[in-house]
Amino acid sequence: MINLQLTIVFVFGVTFVALLVILAIKFPDPTPFQYTVFRTVLSLATAGAAAMIPGFIDIQVSAATKLLLRAGGALAVFVIIYFINPARLAMREDTHETTEGMVPPETPNRLPNGAPFPTDKRDAFFQVWQSLVALEHAGRDLWRRVSDQTLSAFADRWREAEVCIGDNALFFSEDDYSALQELMRAADFYLRGKTNLSNIRNGTVYSKDYEAALKLAGRGERNRFVDDAVRRQITQNKRWLTRYKRQLSSIRSSLHESVAS
Repeated sequence: MINLQLTIVFVFGVTFVALLVILAIKFPDPTPFQYTVFRTVLSLATAGAAAMIPGFIDIQVSAATKLLLRAGGALAVFVIIYFINPARLAMREDTHETTEGMVPPETPNRLPNGAPFPTDKRDAFFQVWQSLVALEHAGRDLWRRVSDQTLSAFADRWREAEVCIGDNALFFSEDDYSALQELMRAADFYLRGKTNLSNIRNGTVYSKDYEAALKLAGRGERNRFVDDAVRRQITQNKRWLTRYKRQLSSIRSSLHESVAS
């Protein structure tokens, strides 16, 4: 009787884990409600699947996580998935690593052309820096998960940064400005057909490939533009993000040298 119960629980777990994999592919950007439901069902399903795995898992959540709990066996698997959420912890660590050092640098005493740094230009300077960092964040999100939503966000941040760079060239050294301009041009990725990144504005694709403007999918919706071909094109350009992050570090170094002088 006990073996039959374990078998039923195991089949339940495997079935729902497989179902959630399908749902994850269909809904790559779930809403907060969908995420909560998926996490709860996944916790129960993995616990059921773990019931047939030999061995014993023991977990004790400390007070540092604002929760005191001790669990073993299949219940421990449920606790790991539902309360600790390893995937989100990994995402937080990745976010910390990619954003470290991206805080705004101190404004220099002088501009690259030697003129004193005007007080009324400081707000504009920070606006430029924020637009550059926002583009880095959008790029990180895009290459982590290519979807209509992340592609639209990257296209918007790219356009904003391009305008800021062009309007505020006096904040950069000649070398940094030229490198940034080249990176902005390089970011106008070819996607497919006659469509490039610059054809995407405010969540809509304006391209000769379509008779009418194509509205990109929003959060929780199925992709309307991104497919395997577009995903491959974007993945092939991942090295752009590394170059861009290096350029931001170079700009920070240049500004620090200006402050020191």
